[in-house]
Amino acid sequence: MGGVDANSSASFSVQGSGSPSATTTKKANESRPSFSSAGNDTTSIRTSSTTKIGNEASSNADSSQGSQEKELDTKMSQLGLYGRQKETRTIRKCLDDLVSTGKNKLVYISGLSGTGKTALAATVADSVVSKNGIFAMGKFDQKLRDEPYAGIAAAGRHICGEILHRKNSSEHMDFEDIRKMIMKNVGSELSTLAMILPEIEDIVGSSELLLAQEDSAGGDFGANKERLNNAIRTFFRTVATFFKPLVMVLDDIQWADLTSINLMQVLMTDESSSNFMLIALYRSNEVDQTHVVSKMIETLDEKQKEYDFDTTKIEVGDLKMQQVDEILVDLLHLPSYRTSDLSEIIHRRTGGNAFFVLNFIDMLKNQHLVVYSNVEKCWVWDETEIELETIATDNVVDILKQRMKNLPKRMREVLQLAACLGASFQESVLSRVVTDYFASQQDAPKSGQLSKWLTKAVEAGFVKMDNVGYRWIHDKVQEAALSIASGTDLTKMRFQVGKILLRRLSRQEMDQALFVVVNLLNVGIGTEVSSSASAVTFAELNLRAAQRAMRLSGFEIAASYSDIAIGLLPDGHWQSQYKLSLKLYTLATQAHGVLDNVETMQSLYDEVLEQPDIPLKDRLPLYYAMLESLSGRDLQAGKELGYEVLEQLDHPLMKPGGKQSIFKRFNIVRDYDRNLNPETASTLPVMTDANALSAMKILSTLLVLTYMTNKAELPTVTSKMASLVNTFGVCDEAGNAYVFRGTYATDLRVIDAHGKFAKGIMDRSKDRYSKAASRMYVLCMMSHTRDIRWVLKGYEENYHYSLQVGDIQAALYSNMLLLYYALVSGHSLKSTAAEARNRIRSLQRRNRGWQVGLMTILWQGVLNMQGQSEDPFVLKGEAMDETAMPPASPDTVDGALRLGIKAIIFAFCGNHQANADEHMDQIQAASIQNAGNSIGFWFEIYTAISCLHCARSASGRQCQKYKRFGKHISKKVKRWIAQGCANVKQLDLLLDAEFAVLAGNDKKAGQLYKKSIKTAEHMPRVSDAGLASERYGEYLLGIGDTEGARDALSHALEFYSRWGSDLKVESIRSKHEELLRPLNI
Repeated sequence: MGGVDANSSASFSVQGSGSPSATTTKKANESRPSFSSAGNDTTSIRTSSTTKIGNEASSNADSSQGSQEKELDTKMSQLGLYGRQKETRTIRKCLDDLVSTGKNKLVYISGLSGTGKTALAATVADSVVSKNGIFAMGKFDQKLRDEPYAGIAAAGRHICGEILHRKNSSEHMDFEDIRKMIMKNVGSELSTLAMILPEIEDIVGSSELLLAQEDSAGGDFGANKERLNNAIRTFFRTVATFFKPLVMVLDDIQWADLTSINLMQVLMTDESSSNFMLIALYRSNEVDQTHVVSKMIETLDEKQKEYDFDTTKIEVGDLKMQQVDEILVDLLHLPSYRTSDLSEIIHRRTGGNAFFVLNFIDMLKNQHLVVYSNVEKCWVWDETEIELETIATDNVVDILKQRMKNLPKRMREVLQLAACLGASFQESVLSRVVTDYFASQQDAPKSGQLSKWLTKAVEAGFVKMDNVGYRWIHDKVQEAALSIASGTDLTKMRFQVGKILLRRLSRQEMDQALFVVVNLLNVGIGTEVSSSASAVTFAELNLRAAQRAMRLSGFEIAASYSDIAIGLLPDGHWQSQYKLSLKLYTLATQAHGVLDNVETMQSLYDEVLEQPDIPLKDRLPLYYAMLESLSGRDLQAGKELGYEVLEQLDHPLMKPGGKQSIFKRFNIVRDYDRNLNPETASTLPVMTDANALSAMKILSTLLVLTYMTNKAELPTVTSKMASLVNTFGVCDEAGNAYVFRGTYATDLRVIDAHGKFAKGIMDRSKDRYSKAASRMYVLCMMSHTRDIRWVLKGYEENYHYSLQVGDIQAALYSNMLLLYYALVSGHSLKSTAAEARNRIRSLQRRNRGWQVGLMTILWQGVLNMQGQSEDPFVLKGEAMDETAMPPASPDTVDGALRLGIKAIIFAFCGNHQANADEHMDQIQAASIQNAGNSIGFWFEIYTAISCLHCARSASGRQCQKYKRFGKHISKKVKRWIAQGCANVKQLDLLLDAEFAVLAGNDKKAGQLYKKSIKTAEHMPRVSDAGLASERYGEYLLGIGDTEGARDALSHALEFYSRWGSDLKVESIRSKHEELLRPLNI
């Protein structure tokens, strides 16, 4: 179905007279004047020989004709939608549902250009405003596809305008409440938000924005993108709590940049958002299956159930002939049998395209092919003449061009200049362009003439005014204005407009129009840039655009601008333009690195390093970029590069040897660090040595790389970092060194001291980004000596903090450890599984592949304990399949996590032999590396429980081996408790009970089992209470105490049921069916 309305039409309407009779119609047809299609000059009237009109009658007729045409224009501007009843009902229902439920809505409106998509979206505008909501529109410009977030920023400006409207008004709500809530929720990221919405300063004030800039987080380019998305998402979410509903229309998303496409997905998958509707408009003929819009639609279709929003798709087609006829009947106030033949011509010429239809009718009026007959008192025409005169009219742009060609020459040229400025423009800017463009010409526009021409352009239906300035009624009108000039002339005009803007805009205006100016200049690079000096100037401009695009996380756009700028550099530029060349190549390397354009990145990187005499300080940013890239694709190559750069910095790092040498070396480190005083962290000087700072940055990356690949190398890295801190002072990366050093200590007091020392360094840092990872590491260190509920709360808080500052890796690790501790502390398996599922969705949305792998290990482990796996001892099911993975190694994060999860499963599910045999040797081999590791902490205890179980039935050396291992872990646990560990007392008692069983001391064993159960229940640790009860019941059954065994096992069922382990409940019931039957448990 098609449609028509004032937003997509030429500007005219009708107030018709009464319907004429058949006789009157015949007379009107016989006496109708005919007009040439060459123009709208009334002197071109050719009167039929059967018509006899005197001079006085002709004058009156001309007056009546003009009056009727004006009346027709007015009526046309008020036309509503035609052929849109079904679509209008659909979109209004979406709005009604949004208002009644608050559930977010996503509406796609697709169709060809000119079919009335924007008009359909606008049908809900009045309803939204009447409900105290905001209806904001933004449009993406085909000529400005290299401006990040352009359409969303336009909608954001509209929203800011609505908020500011409340500033001096008591209407509906208090401006101060909105302002305070925005400041509270967006917080330190206000300066980030201001990069896209500078108008936010008018809301919160310049002083608040300055404070936010001072508190702004650091971090890499990925972190900047996350913070920017988070700031915009939080802003929209906050606005939607005051203005209900918030409806945002984004037009022509087929021209949106990738950052905007990504942000649309971020907005729709915001689980904390409500009362929000996004209406996305796109041209169906420009979006195929490979287009990013198609991929976005597919992705959001898959996610709408998970994130609880509704999707509606509306396709807008062309008008049918009957609907074209309805338009003519209403405009001309004639019956359908009079208009049907003309409707058929119009429909055939326009294909029923709504915008084309309206402009075709306007053309008929302007060329006097449809005229008002003063004799017959109605509109008349000649179908044959219309067929002949419009045969060359192929599309709406031709009609619009013809209309513009009939304008005065200078006005036509002004419209062309305005079209160069984009889909919207301001009169003040256009005035400067016009003044300079015509400065050397004799018939330059006079003062005040521009305003008159813009008024006429509004009256003609070419542009319309809004609260910002002017915008084209339709992009086809802008296209027509541009296409009047030939290709070469248009290139010259756009290039000249770019130069005028470069010269005449203020610094602030230039910042806002940077992408427009650079794009205008870039069209003329091949033909208009003749001198090397000009080329360098334009290269510098493209660098500015690339730098701004990088700040806005428009990495594809930044790469494009930097590539153009590099192409403008003259021969020998490394000698003549060294600084510019270095900045361009560095930024291009960074941009292509973020985009994973590995070959291009490597080529740029190599060219810089091949230049002789490049100082190390100038090479370092490239090293950082390459190291970041390698960290995501080749960990070993990343480590080798890190070692190489450290040598260049005169802080070489000795590559570690075997584990024995590491053990000896770390004994020295342990002894040295026993005297570490956390209070001295606040007194150390700040590191200022440039090489030392660079080395710490490299070493900080190496910490992660070695932790991921071979933790045996960590002592060397952390020792070097500690040495630099002792020599040069503290920096943002220093805290991480002490955290990782602490993981190798066996004394929990030393571990805790390292955590406190790292926290002391962290508290001194002003870099909020680096604090996210430091906070997580400190939690790891202090988790041993703090109540586990404090630990869980800390990880939850740091997860949200990390997201806020854009450190996704810290957020994900915090999430992983949060869920791990939830599992070992006996939290509900059902809620833990649901949380794991939700967190994995978050990771997948951010394309964090290997981190998703870590989370799926936890998720599958929980699913196994719930009984949702065919084999409880194999991590295979909904979340993952470990049989398709290489064997787990404790030297890697994912391997250690898999082993730790399986140790828990094996201990609880009774596969003690496998637990003991598979994990005991791995723990002993890795004990040097895992002494203070959070995952290894629990891994060892549950493996020891299995070993002591196996010792009951083993004999000889094998029995002694199990006992020795159990004794070793038991001593370690007791030492931990003596050193302040608050979370393992119940397991210490359970281990003691198992030793009492092995010693044949039944009385002591019973007492210890009961104390373990009571302690676990009090903590509360329902999972460990269930395990101790089950172990106790099995023991009592073995010594013949049936009643005691029944009681203990019934308690185990109760604990496991509270935990949510259907697997354990069914296992115990099945194994002890006869024993438990009398109680009907």
